[in-house]
Amino acid sequence: MGGTLWQQTSRYIENSPLYHYESVKTPLLIIHGKKDSVVPEEESLRMYRALARLGKDVELAVYPNAEHSYLYWPEPQERDFFERVVGWFDRFVKHEPGVHVSALHR
Repeated sequence: MGGTLWQQTSRYIENSPLYHYESVKTPLLIIHGKKDSVVPEEESLRMYRALARLGKDVELAVYPNAEHSYLYWPEPQERDFFERVVGWFDRFVKHEPGVHVSALHR
């Protein structure tokens, strides 16, 4: 950024997603594991709250015994994750005109 937040305030604002949530048009499913050591839970919560307040299509699922990657999650949480993702695609993609499942698998 060429300096600290206090030295380059406008650059930080221009590059921060926080200041661009009003431009989000795609429905968003946010998945977060409570044991995630990569992304702090507050980041997911902040994004969810901002998008929800703006009336965007957003959903947040927080899994209590989950790390950053679903590959290491306990089976019940992993199953719920996949059901949630498939349900999300069914809701927002499956019936979209011009969208074909085969196009999504390329």
